[in-house]
Amino acid sequence: MAEVAVWRSYFGTIRLITAEALGLDSVIEPYSVNKSGVLDAVLGTVEKPGRYCGGERNAIKKDLSRVLLKVVLAFPDIYEIGMSHVGLKILYNILNRREMTAAERVFMPWRDFARALRRLKLPLYSLESKLPLSAFDVIGFSLQHELCYTGVLEMLDLGGVPIRASDRGENMPLVIGGGPCTFNPEPLWEFFDLFVIGDGEDVVRQLAELWESCKREGWTRAEAISRARDIPGVYVPGDYEFEYSCGYVSKVAHAGKVYEDPFAVPKVERAFVEDLESAPYPEKPVVPNIAVVHDRAPVEIMRGCLRGCRFCQAGYICRPARERSVGNVTGLAESIIANTGFEEVSFLSLSSGDYSGIERLIRHSAMGFAGHKVAVSLPSLRVETMTQAIVDGIRSMKKTGFTVAPEAATERLRRVINKPISNEMVLDAVRRAFIAGWKRVKLYFMIGLPSETDEDIDAIVELARQLGSLARSSGGCKVAISISTFIPKPHTAFQWAPQASHAEIVAKFSRLRHSISGRNVELKWHNAEMSVIEGILCRGDRRLSAAVERAWRSGCVLDNWSEEFSFDRWMAALEGAGLTYQDYVAEREPDKFLPWEHISCGVSRRFLLGERDAA
Repeated sequence: MAEVAVWRSYFGTIRLITAEALGLDSVIEPYSVNKSGVLDAVLGTVEKPGRYCGGERNAIKKDLSRVLLKVVLAFPDIYEIGMSHVGLKILYNILNRREMTAAERVFMPWRDFARALRRLKLPLYSLESKLPLSAFDVIGFSLQHELCYTGVLEMLDLGGVPIRASDRGENMPLVIGGGPCTFNPEPLWEFFDLFVIGDGEDVVRQLAELWESCKREGWTRAEAISRARDIPGVYVPGDYEFEYSCGYVSKVAHAGKVYEDPFAVPKVERAFVEDLESAPYPEKPVVPNIAVVHDRAPVEIMRGCLRGCRFCQAGYICRPARERSVGNVTGLAESIIANTGFEEVSFLSLSSGDYSGIERLIRHSAMGFAGHKVAVSLPSLRVETMTQAIVDGIRSMKKTGFTVAPEAATERLRRVINKPISNEMVLDAVRRAFIAGWKRVKLYFMIGLPSETDEDIDAIVELARQLGSLARSSGGCKVAISISTFIPKPHTAFQWAPQASHAEIVAKFSRLRHSISGRNVELKWHNAEMSVIEGILCRGDRRLSAAVERAWRSGCVLDNWSEEFSFDRWMAALEGAGLTYQDYVAEREPDKFLPWEHISCGVSRRFLLGERDAA
């Protein structure tokens, strides 16, 4: 290799190796991310260059020559979204606490920067050391949303890594995935070496320990994957082969044995953190360079949920609920505020009002943060848990948003989804929020729920009218109503339910849009076409991997952004793969083996069927 120059830039001293000197199409030498200052110049021409600079407060940059294992945590959405994700912060903290492991970060670039990288034949790199993705030992993707799947392929390709696991040679990184989407990872099976199912804290520690030994002892890539499968929560997709008939799994091969009855195949058990109190949590999270979606100090107070909403995947896959003590939570909050300078702390859970110490936590926060102008947010308060004590406690604090999620507007439909609250409770909660000082309240509703009728849609209109009147009489307050589409998710009581067709969704949205009005009411709705693709991918099988690749090659990236999403390209990709979207959004037969049922979320099929029947 011919080193061309040594120079100084925004990134510090960088050794410069040309692609031509390497005989490659792109630069892959570990420390060669810039070419004669070109990258510095490019950053001055793209939108929000702070996304790609690194160097943030509390970012950890280790001397890579002194570690055994190099891991890059990859988030297949843009910086503003990824930097708001708590799971990424937790894993970054756990891995970097290990002396012989270095963890860095990379996010999906916006189209302008991706085009510049390709034009200049520069690789996608980590923010800390500016290391190309191909130079890492492990690339760990956080899979939070199905519409980010093409982003995985885009990031691998930009980073100089073959998108298919079968095409990666001995010197290529291991590509792993974690997050809620791994409870049905089959549409991505061709692109990953392994998946982590469930809670990541213990698994990532064990994988790091294993792969440090791998580096120390010189194991092959295949050995590193093989030995990982013994860790609870690890799923190696290459260990399973599936046959399909009439859209269902008809036969499974695993560990040299063919299972004519798919229900008999051994299941992959999720990883589960039993004691949240002692689970590691970052006290010095990285402070973003630019404004991000959740620019605040996040503290997870509870994982899991005591409720049983039949549509909610998180409520099922995170069972049972576990808590951190009030003392632990307040200590973490105070440390994070001190170490970051954030002006808001957010107490996170699926249902904050069900946290056993919620009133003590609010009282302590009111006393501890009020004088420091630190806002406190409880983003998941349920109507039925909003006590007067909670309202009184929050009244004295600096406020952020207040959200209520009725999901449906009739008590009949709420009973179907197992959310037994009344409209009177919803109105009372909003009224008390206005009295306590909030000027804007956001409410979430879903359309397309099982057994929904026109009367249920009309009830949303009527409830919106009552909420608008309440807001108007409360001194010019506002209610923001957000409408999304019900998408049946794996491992829920509604996993067998049909998803409303594109035409049905559009008709329901149109009906609401033309019926809900008023100066005090804001109405927003989710893109119907995006919901269709999300529904296809979330209940998909291995045959969809070809469609995902086709969609990416046709230009589908950043699909989670409405201005970038292309429904026509996705439809063409499905057709090109010999698939029809109707097959994936249709009702599923309860006696058939579903594509994700070799993965266990800890809740039995019998229980889910019982909940389905109870609806």
